[in-house]
Amino acid sequence: MKNKRLFSMNDFLNEKINNEAIKEKEQALKLDWEKFKKEIEAVAPDDVRDESIKDYALILAERNERLKQEAQEQIKRASDNPFALFDDNKLTNDDLRNLTFKPLLKGFFSKNEIIMLTAKEGEGKTYLTLAFIKRFLDENLLKKIIYINGDNNNITMKLRLTDKNINLLDDTRFSYVSIGQKRKDCKGYLGYSELINTLKNINLNDCLIIFDSLYNLAGDLNDEKAVKKITDDFLHLRDENNATILFIHHKGKAQESKYRGSQRIAGFVDTFLSIKSERVEQDKITFSMHHEKSRNILPAKTGIKLDTSTLNFTFMDFKESQMSKDDEAFFQRAREIIEQEGEISKSALLERLGFSKMDKTKRALIEKGENVFYSTQESKGKKAGRPCIVYMPLKEKESEQGINEIKESFSQESEQELLSEDDEALLKELSNEAREQERLINEFLGLDDEALLNDENEQEKDLKADNEFNPP
Repeated sequence: MKNKRLFSMNDFLNEKINNEAIKEKEQALKLDWEKFKKEIEAVAPDDVRDESIKDYALILAERNERLKQEAQEQIKRASDNPFALFDDNKLTNDDLRNLTFKPLLKGFFSKNEIIMLTAKEGEGKTYLTLAFIKRFLDENLLKKIIYINGDNNNITMKLRLTDKNINLLDDTRFSYVSIGQKRKDCKGYLGYSELINTLKNINLNDCLIIFDSLYNLAGDLNDEKAVKKITDDFLHLRDENNATILFIHHKGKAQESKYRGSQRIAGFVDTFLSIKSERVEQDKITFSMHHEKSRNILPAKTGIKLDTSTLNFTFMDFKESQMSKDDEAFFQRAREIIEQEGEISKSALLERLGFSKMDKTKRALIEKGENVFYSTQESKGKKAGRPCIVYMPLKEKESEQGINEIKESFSQESEQELLSEDDEALLKELSNEAREQERLINEFLGLDDEALLNDENEQEKDLKADNEFNPP
């Protein structure tokens, strides 16, 4: 027939039926005959329509016979081995050898995970998420990032991106769309279901999908049915499409509540991060961030200093991120005093800072700066039957005199330049040779080690006596 070259109905039917059989055998067995006839009428030329319906009946009968044989083989295999279903589908090392763990934000989450980022309202969740996006794109860690917005209006993005000349929206690897926005082709509005169903038909390997926020997707977060629909969609995108999912969520109203809604929410995620903005200054936000849950990485916590004018950020010590400006000034002054004294007790340090040594609030504050601004050590003496704790500079700078002299000569040329590992090794080698030469000379002069040690002790006693009468 002349129109067959325009439309191969057998190919059409075979592809349709085989695809359905692969996806769901049961669904393939229950094809809607009336629906199929309408599809044929819509696309098939008149002179092949009747033949196509006959072909369909034949193909359907052959397909049903094949499925019946497969079912019989499965039944027979199960009778021979009752664990056949498990043995045929068990996980093996071969399944895992080609999998690779790919960190995305090193130390906090990786690719092909579901990540929940929570904070209270107004803490800067969107700002921090945009900063993550910029970092990922700057470092070419992802080939595509899709931001599905349900919270912010366009003015918010204008103030945070366009007005600051941050060209994130012009990057072809980044797509920012809003649920409910009018489509640019004027064919209605973007909806959650349409976006999700589109994503389910794409290979999302090396792609990050961001949802902001969960509340605007699920609605009633205590409705188990509504939450299950969302979690099932996210799990499908992760497991079937290889996507990385990050969704922003709000903390509960109660002080102890880590997030709003059903327990299912925290149960299905791989990583659960909690953030808090500790300090907000002009163009600067300091965050503290820690794991509430981490399935693939050891739990960690950190501070983040974000420059909102550029969306660049740096990591900082977690304790330091939680400090106010007044606290930071307090610790800086304490560090200066400790470095001047070399070592000092807590009571003496408080008095030098201008506070009573019995001030419990300041004593507790000093402890927060331990191992951040200064270190602690037990002194040899004891007070009230307990070891006395003294504060010392965080990094001790004691070294051999010869090494110090060389380091000082380096610092005169550049304050930040230090000895390389090769320089240190060479210096130690020269120092050892000098000691060996000194030993040989002393041996030649008849001086033994004990006599030399006694001589050194006498010199130390004289020096100590001089210091007592002439303090520096």
